[in-house]
Amino acid sequence: MMLGLINILASIVILFLGISVYFKGLNKKIKRVYLLFSLSCFFWLFFYGLSYIYTLHQDIPKILMRFGYIGVIFITFTIYHFVVVFLSLFSKEKKFVYLSYILGVIFSLLLFTPYFISFKKHMHKRYNQKIWIKILHIK
Repeated sequence: MMLGLINILASIVILFLGISVYFKGLNKKIKRVYLLFSLSCFFWLFFYGLSYIYTLHQDIPKILMRFGYIGVIFITFTIYHFVVVFLSLFSKEKKFVYLSYILGVIFSLLLFTPYFISFKKHMHKRYNQKIWIKILHIK
């Protein structure tokens, strides 16, 4: 429960940071890419936080974690895009940046199939309570 609240709070702070950077500064391209990076981190932390909080039904946290993993997928591509824009290489690397986002969309679509991620549950006893720990396995 506490980990979920911390994740949600961190996601809101990151989103606020990304929006505040977007409305300040000079370089528009780098601000947009940083906002995309912040949105990816927000998506990841927010949905993972919700999955840690919601424990009434065991299938809902799995779905929330899959949505959160979309953010994880796009974090790498937005970091690549940020570095390319920061180093002023976008005109040379434009094809690869767009290709990386296309790969991100493909991975995001594969995320909801059983071929990309499977969940396994392990029972763990702590403080005389049965707590389900979700472990993410990538095939």
